[in-house]
Amino acid sequence: YFFVSFFGYSLGPSVHELVKPDRMVAIRAAWPILVSTALVIGASLLIGIQSLDRRRRLMLAAWIFIPLLAVAVLSMRNVKPFNARYLSSTLPFLLLLVSVGVANRRHASDSLRVVVLIAFTLYSIYGGLFNPRYAKGDIRGAAQWVEQNGDAGETIVIPRVKRVFDHYYDGPAETVELDQSVVLESFEQARAALRDLIGPSGSCWLVLCRTWPVDPENFLGRIADGEGRILDEETFPGVRLLRWEPGPDFGD
Repeated sequence: YFFVSFFGYSLGPSVHELVKPDRMVAIRAAWPILVSTALVIGASLLIGIQSLDRRRRLMLAAWIFIPLLAVAVLSMRNVKPFNARYLSSTLPFLLLLVSVGVANRRHASDSLRVVVLIAFTLYSIYGGLFNPRYAKGDIRGAAQWVEQNGDAGETIVIPRVKRVFDHYYDGPAETVELDQSVVLESFEQARAALRDLIGPSGSCWLVLCRTWPVDPENFLGRIADGEGRILDEETFPGVRLLRWEPGPDFGD
């Protein structure tokens, strides 16, 4: 939570890497950045806290840790999965403490700490703007491509983000979405769901973007790769777009 509050998801592991089953691999690979940022942020927070009187410390502790405790309890009781945005109300107070810690520079090492903090912040901003690893899904680009290259009789299968796709898509083809309450757990289940969605139509489009909540193992993409024919494939930031024709036995 503290890492995301200060640097977002454009430094270190991306959102996609953090939701994958092997996410610990990405986290371990990013340990130099995670440890370095923890040191500079932790030192700044500590100096900021020490610079305040007791009354202000207690007030800020209440504003930060009571929401943190409430969200942690809800997460542990499976009421709602933990998400850093649920604690956005605490961010101004964290920034205040770090600002106080940055302003109180008494030694040369303090100035170095501030320079490192600024460098990480700028690098995170750069990653969010220019690094495809952290790019948000370009649903608009995918929708425009299908609109220009698709046919009216085709079905457009959008496992998630259908509402976003429909906002940008103005073509004649039908758009369908997976049941968002179901998680695909096997190839057989994914095949059955895909058969129900595309019906008797020939080729269809698969818009694969942010599919991990409903298809965490990427069964749909693996089915398209291994069965039938891929007639066209395009990639956009965060999106894999496939024009796919099922094999003759797919509907059996």
